[in-house]
Amino acid sequence: MAPRILLRSFLLTTALVLGLGCSLFTDPAVRLARCVEHGAKALDRSSQERSSQPCRLGTDGGYVVVLHPQGQLSDEELLRGGVPEGLLPFLRQFRNGDNEQVFVFPFESVRAASRTTYQHRFARIPQLLVLEKKTPEPVVIELRKGQDDREIASLH
Repeated sequence: MAPRILLRSFLLTTALVLGLGCSLFTDPAVRLARCVEHGAKALDRSSQERSSQPCRLGTDGGYVVVLHPQGQLSDEELLRGGVPEGLLPFLRQFRNGDNEQVFVFPFESVRAASRTTYQHRFARIPQLLVLEKKTPEPVVIELRKGQDDREIASLH
């Protein structure tokens, strides 16, 4: 009987976590993409041309966020855009195709890096954006309305 109660408790807890929109089982890049989704929906509901969306990535320490636009960028372009030189080989290895992508590289381990293209459903990445945070504080994503769609304007 005890295993049945434990299973029922686990299923109820899991349903509550997922139902409340918690991102317990997602990685930092997907969390950021979901924040883009929420910001884009808020922008659509408002008459504003810009919106600001805070986002907790769930890292234990500092991190580097790289929003890579469509296509390929040279090492020089990536360095000029703020990608730390030590991350270049990992970014090259981790990048998948020519699509716009979100990357999060936690300081504690490059192996814990995550990436996604989920954000493309909600906003474009028109240019390379790089943000380095020394602590696990939230990212603030600035979105703006473009002529045909929404775009990520900046990160803070």
